[in-house]
Amino acid sequence: MFRCILDASLLQLGKVDLPSEEARHLVQVLRAREGDAVELLDGNGQVAQAALIHADRRHARVRITALSQEDPTFPRVTLVQGLPKNPAMDLIVQKSTELGVHCIQPLLSAYSVVQLKSSETDKKCQRWSDISKAAMKQSGVAWAPRIEAPQTLAELIPTVPQNNTLSLIADLGPDAPPLRDVLKGTSAPPSELVCWVGPEGGFSPQEMLKLKEAGVRSVSLGTNILRAETAALYLLSVLAYEYRS
Repeated sequence: MFRCILDASLLQLGKVDLPSEEARHLVQVLRAREGDAVELLDGNGQVAQAALIHADRRHARVRITALSQEDPTFPRVTLVQGLPKNPAMDLIVQKSTELGVHCIQPLLSAYSVVQLKSSETDKKCQRWSDISKAAMKQSGVAWAPRIEAPQTLAELIPTVPQNNTLSLIADLGPDAPPLRDVLKGTSAPPSELVCWVGPEGGFSPQEMLKLKEAGVRSVSLGTNILRAETAALYLLSVLAYEYRS
């Protein structure tokens, strides 16, 4: 299935000219041809079924024949990810999008090797947004994750939600309970999940203490030492299986 991402204002029944970048990617990169079926996404749950009716090197026109609105995934999942070295964060953004996360919040933590300058933030966020859009096209996810600018722990802790929220932190400590046991102990599915994953080396003892004081629960992901990107995708995958399957 060919897919494109369009602004919601363009998703209406009838003929629609694709934006130049989407047209170029559809025709020149994906090699779509006239008559091919195309799915159009706006990133806010709206999905359009269309057919490619005109294509050349610079232009593409589709005819939209059906529109639908998909509900957002439940529960909402936020990934707070301590910034790892490149290209690990790119992989995390890509796979998190495929797994249907609601929000990706990069974290500037004590053990983060990557410390972005303010002048680099916009460029980096745009790159992550582009990676996320490409993942939406590949996977068919109808809702684009919100990708926030990197923040510090001091900035984020006051925003930790409390009501009907399960906040989990991947903990390397020997006393952290297994993720399986924590999930079994929840009385009802939460409306929101917040996953905290550290960079290389995890979180510092001071960070762990502050997060636990804020109500974040430690969980063990097993006895193996996982890379940051592996830990994030492991945790997200288990939660998707537990609450969405």
